[in-house]
Amino acid sequence: MSEHELHAPLADLCAELRRLSVTVLALRDRYGRDCLEVHNQHGPALRIHVSPQCHWFVWGPNVEERHSLFNPTESAHLIVAAIAENRPVPQDLRFTLDAFFR
Repeated sequence: MSEHELHAPLADLCAELRRLSVTVLALRDRYGRDCLEVHNQHGPALRIHVSPQCHWFVWGPNVEERHSLFNPTESAHLIVAAIAENRPVPQDLRFTLDAFFR
């Protein structure tokens, strides 16, 4: 999948991450949703999804790991900080927004 085929907010975030020298893969998850994938130093992928209904970029397993899609530059910096923490990313890449609606 190319960056040009992504949902517009993900394409903007992808461009911002690349400006910050982060290697980003644009792909679809197993449910067919567009997402970005970046790797931390542990190797496992961190997947970044977009929730246009809530205007969020969402990554990682915690509710706090989301940010406004209206500011891809700030979101990119938060994602870079998350991968720089070197914390392991869960291998289970199934993603749901259920936790964000509780």
